[in-house]
Amino acid sequence: MQNLIPVITMFITKYGKYILLAVGLVLVWRWVKNLFFDNSITTKFNDSGTQLSSSEATHYAERLFSAMKDTGTDEDEIDNVRLLVSRPSDLRSVWNAFGSRPYGTFGSPIFGLGMFATNLDLRGWLKAELSGDGFKVWEQMFLTAGI
Repeated sequence: MQNLIPVITMFITKYGKYILLAVGLVLVWRWVKNLFFDNSITTKFNDSGTQLSSSEATHYAERLFSAMKDTGTDEDEIDNVRLLVSRPSDLRSVWNAFGSRPYGTFGSPIFGLGMFATNLDLRGWLKAELSGDGFKVWEQMFLTAGI
């Protein structure tokens, strides 16, 4: 460990300006992207006929977000919510409550803060967090619900 500190110091001294340039370019790119391209998703779907109250839809949206927001994905919790919102109108209501939320550029919601975030809707979050068959079930539900 003691040998590592001089190596890191030498690396930063030698390549520091390139590291700063790379970070600066990423920051400028994100700033320009956010300035000229609207990443917000404003689509709201008609959820008439839902059996969920507004507070229930919000609760389910928050359960899904909590299952995906930190490192690791709680797929069991996502499946539990999926079973509770199997009606198309209920899914549209949860979709509307979820809205769009920042998701990290580096493939993890933990990096979803500030200018490194891309706003994703519920489908985007689930696609990023679930693999293969787990997302296919949700995708079919979205298609059935007209989302």
